[in-house]
Amino acid sequence: MIFWIIGMALVIILAFFLSPPTAWANKFFNQFELHPNLRVDAISNVTIGGQPVSTEAVVQFVKAFNEANFLYEFGFNPQLSTHPISIKVVQGKVTYVYDFFLYGDGMVQAVKYKNKRSTAYRLKSYALEAFLKRFVS
Repeated sequence: MIFWIIGMALVIILAFFLSPPTAWANKFFNQFELHPNLRVDAISNVTIGGQPVSTEAVVQFVKAFNEANFLYEFGFNPQLSTHPISIKVVQGKVTYVYDFFLYGDGMVQAVKYKNKRSTAYRLKSYALEAFLKRFVS
C-alpha cells in the first residue's frame, strides 16, 4: 500500500515538472531572452552617457525599445565603434548596459552587456532611432 502512495506522489511530482505553471516557465525562459521586454514600473534607473534622464524620457525609451523588431544576432561591426550611445537600465535586480550604434533607415545595432558577457544584435525601429538621435554628441 505504501508503495502505491509513494508511486502516485512521484507521478504527480514528475507531471508537475514536465508541465510547470506558465508564470514559472516564462520567468525561466526570459532569463535567456536576447532582446528583453522592459517594464516602466520595474525600472529604477536609466542613464544615458552617465547622465540620468527624466521619467518622460524613460517611458519613451521603454516604449521604443519594446516595440523594436529584433532582426538577427550579428557580430559587432568595428566600423561603428566611434560614437556609441551608452544606456544603463536597472530593472529590479538585473542591470542591463547597452551600447547603441545608429545605422540610419531605422536600423540600430545594440550591444548588450550582462554578467561580463556581450552580445551584439540588430534592431529595426524608427522610434528607437529617433529617440537615440537626441543623445548623439
